[in-house]
Amino acid sequence: MIVTFDIKGTAQAAKMLALMTDRAKDVRGALNKIADEFTAHERTVFIRQGAVEGLAGWAPLKPDYAAEKLASGYSGGILVRTGRLRMSLTNKNDANFVMRMTPKSLKIGTSVPYAMYHRKGTVHMPKREPIRTSPAQLLRWKEILRNFIFYAKK
Repeated sequence: MIVTFDIKGTAQAAKMLALMTDRAKDVRGALNKIADEFTAHERTVFIRQGAVEGLAGWAPLKPDYAAEKLASGYSGGILVRTGRLRMSLTNKNDANFVMRMTPKSLKIGTSVPYAMYHRKGTVHMPKREPIRTSPAQLLRWKEILRNFIFYAKK
């Protein structure tokens, strides 16, 4: 006795897998969308002074420094004096915006030299991370990649 199974759709499934494999070789379309999402998220980070998507806000400015900033004509915003750092993280066309992309990777950030002092803090200044990556943001990035690879959504 011989039992035969005929599975319908295997050719179509193989074709879909081949297309997904091919799309996974170069995900720059998705990475560009992630870069756009990054800059939009960073705008929210600066507006909300670090308090985004469940992350605690940045440490407040010392009262004397906040008063000095205002007296000098600068905004009272945390991490914003001239706007150079904020622009470098929220505008892809800014000279200090850093984006290095390969077919399978994205490095994004700023070339503003003092950003690292804010990120790590110093003996005179508390740590205030200008780049805030939340779990919700990581999920959005995964969804962008998944949609690109599985459904060819750009």
